[in-house]
Amino acid sequence: MACGWIAWGHVGTYAIEEKQLPFGWVLDADGKPTQDPSLARGMLTIGGYKGHGLAIVMSILGGVLTGGLAACNRKPETPPELARRGHFFYAVKVDNFSSIDEFTAAVDEEVHTIRNAERADEVDRIYLPGEIEWLRQQEAQRDSIPLHQKHLKALEDPADELAVEVFWR
Repeated sequence: MACGWIAWGHVGTYAIEEKQLPFGWVLDADGKPTQDPSLARGMLTIGGYKGHGLAIVMSILGGVLTGGLAACNRKPETPPELARRGHFFYAVKVDNFSSIDEFTAAVDEEVHTIRNAERADEVDRIYLPGEIEWLRQQEAQRDSIPLHQKHLKALEDPADELAVEVFWR
């Protein structure tokens, strides 16, 4: 679970699309807030100091515990096999705490309450965490994966070198 305002991959997307980041999401190399994605060197956590604490715990569980690095110790020169190491899975035997039926009913009630909460004027729908990404994945599987023109351009030279014919929709 990323505990920053956005995942690092999105910083790159903002840079490719030549968009400014919202203020207060990232820091530059001097630790100062920046909106320029190309200067971003540190991500601020959501939730202030509580989010920072959660980020440290996630870094330990998903990095250090699994033989990887703490997120704050990853550098550009960190070997990819080490930088990418670190996954943490947590399993709970629900019926040790309550019956499956009670648990499922309580989760369903929570989802129902969240989805039916009062919305701001401009909000058409309330999404659950990960739901937008899941919907985009379904769309990509159905319609194809959208690529930015800069990505497509970057693929032309390797395609030519490998004599791979490229079809664009």
